[in-house]
Amino acid sequence: MGNALRRINASADEVVAAYRKAIEYDQGHREAHANLAVVLLDAGRVQEATSVVETLAKLDPVFPSLAFLRARIETSQMASTLPLPATFEQAVTAYAAGRHAETILLMKQALDSGVLSPHIRRTGLFVLANAFAGLGDSTQSRQYRALAEKSRRRSSTLSMITPAIPCLDRYKKVFPSSLILSRSFS
Repeated sequence: MGNALRRINASADEVVAAYRKAIEYDQGHREAHANLAVVLLDAGRVQEATSVVETLAKLDPVFPSLAFLRARIETSQMASTLPLPATFEQAVTAYAAGRHAETILLMKQALDSGVLSPHIRRTGLFVLANAFAGLGDSTQSRQYRALAEKSRRRSSTLSMITPAIPCLDRYKKVFPSSLILSRSFS
């Protein structure tokens, strides 16, 4: 029902209510949780979406769109604290719409801009890995996933060594450990 309402451009409240009803009927309905989170994020209701994504992570820690949803939450939270290149936000929007080739082009531009923080850069690498997987290119997907993992280890070390860097302190406050991207996702 929620998907049908989204297709006919029903109000966010109507769509949210439909997904909540589906979840009430079947609390383990992973797709309903994921779709509810997307609708909440699109409506700017980041805190509610975060709660839904945390529930989804408990239901299925390797759910295919979990990393994407966490990236959307991070992007939404960061939008108010640090500017992101327009291409990064456009890439996330393209990924949400299933436009993987466009996602790859835009995210590569955003990553090449050199203005992304280590945390957001890692998110971008994970989005690229998923976009390549969506196109069926498992080789590129594995390569970008490996880069993201390598970036995770480097930025963790960096944050331990240089806690005085203001942006790192800000990230620690903005992103609780529960929002860090999972290592295994499709």
